[in-house]
Amino acid sequence: MSKSKASRPSEEEAANRIQHTAAPHNFLTEAMNGELTVAADLVDSVIAAAENPTILDAGCGSGDWAMAMAQKYPRATVTGVDVKPIDLKDSGRSIPNNCFFQILDLETDLSGLQNSFDVIHVRSVASQIVDFERAVDQLFKALKPNGVLVLVAGDQSFYAADRSPLPQDQSVMQRAMRVLHEATLNQGFSIESYLHWHDWLSTRSDVEKVVSQDVWVPVELGVEGAASEMCRRFLLDYTGFMPKGYPEVPEFQGENSLCSQAAQEIREAKLAGVSMRWRFVVGHKTPA
Repeated sequence: MSKSKASRPSEEEAANRIQHTAAPHNFLTEAMNGELTVAADLVDSVIAAAENPTILDAGCGSGDWAMAMAQKYPRATVTGVDVKPIDLKDSGRSIPNNCFFQILDLETDLSGLQNSFDVIHVRSVASQIVDFERAVDQLFKALKPNGVLVLVAGDQSFYAADRSPLPQDQSVMQRAMRVLHEATLNQGFSIESYLHWHDWLSTRSDVEKVVSQDVWVPVELGVEGAASEMCRRFLLDYTGFMPKGYPEVPEFQGENSLCSQAAQEIREAKLAGVSMRWRFVVGHKTPA
């Protein structure tokens, strides 16, 4: 299948993506026992060593991660950027005094941000960016010396108990996610870039070290802890988003679509032993 030219996300598509970023923040934090990232000790040390710490959440979505970091590090200035403003209407949440939000497209020229931040966090945005390698390069340059870049992505797949990819004939949701994956690839976006993040950072002359770690989030009922239920609610919501976000995909349309069948599968908890994988790649910039 040939790739169609990637188009900029519409206002509705951007709003839908932002709406669905709160759930991963919640279940990943739960799965990591309250930590906001892997390599938390490294992030702590970088912020502690900085005179006036600055943190950027690039593609901040709902703003949850940025606000959580602002609360955890009251001495830091935290900035969240995305293509649309966050919407806290009727949420009951307030923005910490050291947290700010701006509109910024990560596919524009970011050279004006060089040497600006001690920590930069990027989660779940590669599926909306055509040249994510360029974006990563610009964001790494936006780090101060000794800064840390945190890249995060879920890979739109289910895994069996032995961590092997779940066969598509064992899960309707697995089939739906693979169709979604192919549709995103066909649009020209960088959804598979997470496979290359470690290599991209490791080959840089200004990198001190690179840490990669996968976080596994269970999606079956009855698993101890809240992460499983949070993830299942996220997937259920996502089955409602896919027909709207990808109207060109025939398998997602209609009363008996893949999305409808997948939603039923999730409601009935037919996902024993199944997990989702979220990959974290952390690049530590060389000190001055």
